[in-house]
Amino acid sequence: LSFFGYFGHILFANKKYPEALEYLEKALDADENDPFSLYWKAVVLHALQKYNDALHCCEKIIETNTIHEIPKPFDYLVGLAWTEKADIQNSLGEYENALESIDKAISITDESLKATNVWVGKGIIYQNLGNHEDALQCFEKSLSLDNNNTLLMNYKSVELAELGRFDEAEKCCKDIISIDKSQSNSWGNLASIYLEKGNYVKSFECSSISLSIDPDNLVALQTQFVVLSSFKKYNEALDVIERILKIEKNSRMQVAKINMLLKLNLNAKALEYTDEVLSRNFFKDNELVPILSYKIKLFLNSQEHEKMLTVCNKVLSIDENDENALIGKCIALNGLRKFPECLDCCNELLRID
Repeated sequence: LSFFGYFGHILFANKKYPEALEYLEKALDADENDPFSLYWKAVVLHALQKYNDALHCCEKIIETNTIHEIPKPFDYLVGLAWTEKADIQNSLGEYENALESIDKAISITDESLKATNVWVGKGIIYQNLGNHEDALQCFEKSLSLDNNNTLLMNYKSVELAELGRFDEAEKCCKDIISIDKSQSNSWGNLASIYLEKGNYVKSFECSSISLSIDPDNLVALQTQFVVLSSFKKYNEALDVIERILKIEKNSRMQVAKINMLLKLNLNAKALEYTDEVLSRNFFKDNELVPILSYKIKLFLNSQEHEKMLTVCNKVLSIDENDENALIGKCIALNGLRKFPECLDCCNELLRID
């Protein structure tokens, strides 16, 4: 085992990724086929989101093993290389390829290693495919090999909730908390489960405990946002949205912020933020329409019919049957006194209904 390779692994464990990469490359300068250093280089590159370079390292281990089998005690690295390859393909959204790679890992990996590596990896791929039943089976398989692993129990609770089995999911979260009360994810998941069950008070309590452990827990923050909104505490809900957006910018929360600003009658700020969001981000059509729909509402409130018509036409260029945009267009055309065009638009709306 190369000193440089081992030290690179230690640096990775301490999240010093550039330094880890430097030492792993020194190890590979001495032996370009060193499977230990190649594997950890792949892991580091994956963490740095250099996916193609990471894949190359995994494939080099697999290729080396094909030419001449990697000897013990490093033969286990072949299974890990297939598992890491699957994880990288999963990160790239290549879920079917990832399944093929993880199945190869399962076929060659020692049973004792499958609990935390292979079966978890396969379960996460199924999660991303929306196949929650198979994901649950994978996490249950991993738990059969390591039954007190709270990380695996968390995965299981999420899948039970996704399948609508909320009582079982609740019990699973409580089992985790009985083992370790400092599990922020479990408190967050429990908050989400209580939300689904309509118990908003317990949901808020659990999300608060989660956030006292980890202030950046997204599940707990999103749950608090829903609870505060339902109680019409819009200022507090807006504060939570701001916290979420500092951690992760996504179109759903950006739309939620616009909605909160409107509920607080901060129309000018809502319009300013909408324009800012649209100028800074590239959205898929299904993400763009909800944001533009709020812009239509803002121009309706301010009676800016020309601008409203422009936005309605933009939405209709994406989805010609969008009812909100058609209604907005009718109102805008009427406000602009373009009555024949307004009548045509109303007829189009009636046709859809």
